[in-house]
Amino acid sequence: MRKLCDLVPAGLSARREARGILALCAFAALWSLTFLPRYFTARAGLFFRDGDLLLLLPEARMPPFSELLDGALLGCAAAALLLPLLAAWHLLYHYLGSRSIDLMRRLPRKRELPLRCLALPLLGELGLALLTLLLLGLYYALYRLCTPAAAL
Repeated sequence: MRKLCDLVPAGLSARREARGILALCAFAALWSLTFLPRYFTARAGLFFRDGDLLLLLPEARMPPFSELLDGALLGCAAAALLLPLLAAWHLLYHYLGSRSIDLMRRLPRKRELPLRCLALPLLGELGLALLTLLLLGLYYALYRLCTPAAAL
């Protein structure tokens, strides 16, 4: 089993890189919360108050899920586009300063350079894809379960 420091170019902090990727995922998750005000505003428009009762408007229709979701997962897309830049930075880093690329070329394992350049960004992409699917599933479940059936 490889250590985290074996997944980044020599001289870079693996913890800092991993924290940066986690911060990107956190940003994406926070950005996705823009779905909630749009959903609850649309849901509130389905009802009217009659004294103490909250009644569903007869012609009430909830906007489609895709319309309410619009833009909520843009943070995930932005983070997914930034991670290949991290891989490019890892490759470029080998050519800067002490030129550790010379050391990497002399190593017996030829896969060491691509591994150190791509491992963490690819793990980040995988985690981000899982996060995106989880958020999409949660928001769709909220939409289906909390919207009155007559308004769907």
